[in-house]
Amino acid sequence: MPLRYYTIYITVIVGGMLFFAAGLLGRIPDLPCLFNRMTGINCPSCGITRSIRLVFGGNIKDSLNMHPFGIVFLAALVLMMVFSIYGLIKRSRLEQLFGKRLTTVAIVTFIIYMTVWAVRSL
Repeated sequence: MPLRYYTIYITVIVGGMLFFAAGLLGRIPDLPCLFNRMTGINCPSCGITRSIRLVFGGNIKDSLNMHPFGIVFLAALVLMMVFSIYGLIKRSRLEQLFGKRLTTVAIVTFIIYMTVWAVRSL
């Protein structure tokens, strides 16, 4: 397996661990939305940071109301960390593990994500 895959896997694992540590310590920064400042329209991810903070605070219902994809983002991060660890152990690439299914899941998730944004913007 090429060195770049090791770099990607380790970055995902360490970055994910740091993100969860920041969330558990209540240290996720509140970043301004540049898209909103420039256009006056909420971007597709507006509310995800607050949603994730609510998850770490144990407020699942409020998190879903803030942005339904906050929990999806956290679940995806956990899965990416698990598959990265698996990839390191098995010395395999994610493409070998999932094939075209990974691309299909990503496309479907993106379509749902954009649909949620459009509905929330009405």
